[in-house]
Amino acid sequence: MRYSEFFKIEINHQYFEADEMVEMVMTPDASTLRLLRGQRFLVKPMINGIRILMELDDQGTPRHNLQLGDVLTFEVYPTSNTFHAFTEAPDFGTGEILKFTNLGLSKNETTLAVSVAEGAGSYKGFPIAAKVEITIDKALIAANAAQKYAMAFSAKSARWKYYFVSDESTSNLTIEDRSQQLRFKSVDLQNDTVDKIIMALRSNFPHEKLFLFESETPIAFRRRALKNLQLTRNEDVIISHLPNPDLKDRDFKIIQIK
Repeated sequence: MRYSEFFKIEINHQYFEADEMVEMVMTPDASTLRLLRGQRFLVKPMINGIRILMELDDQGTPRHNLQLGDVLTFEVYPTSNTFHAFTEAPDFGTGEILKFTNLGLSKNETTLAVSVAEGAGSYKGFPIAAKVEITIDKALIAANAAQKYAMAFSAKSARWKYYFVSDESTSNLTIEDRSQQLRFKSVDLQNDTVDKIIMALRSNFPHEKLFLFESETPIAFRRRALKNLQLTRNEDVIISHLPNPDLKDRDFKIIQIK
């Protein structure tokens, strides 16, 4: 028996790098699994997604008889308790989840459109996070058409803040991103600055000098730390890799420097 790839769906999550497992699993729903098996398809799980293979005859023609408009549905489940902590999502109503679909995609577009829909189910104790609906179209019906789709999840993000505590002689601090993708601005601290952390630091370090830097744009949290941020003083690098705020820190880091 000969098989060829019909289509595949990749799960991309902003929190993870391209070479990391995204802590999610995808599976056909019950009716789709029955349909695929009846039409001699093979379902092949990938590390970050799923592949659907179609059987070919001796002339290389697909054996299935799927019709235009037929819908294949897949369910996506997290495999960790922290998924919702690092995943950005709308404010769901009861029983609502994300839905991804290929409907309306342009010819060369591969990222599935996303909306909100109703959904239920669980996998190994984890509730469903999303479903994918692949509608059979002309591109999929074409013989030996290996279509690639991607579903994209966004990570939670925030404007990162760095609080530095140093002695009175310290000046000319800057945060630089060696990749030149992120920019941080120095926040002018006044005696009446309303900032709970600044107020606490002034109480704990009354004789020290405080500095606050904030990212100009929100930065997505990632499992692997960004290693391009460095702290300079008078243009000399004093911290080559600033620690990143993480989900436990929320959006800030407090660092003492000498």
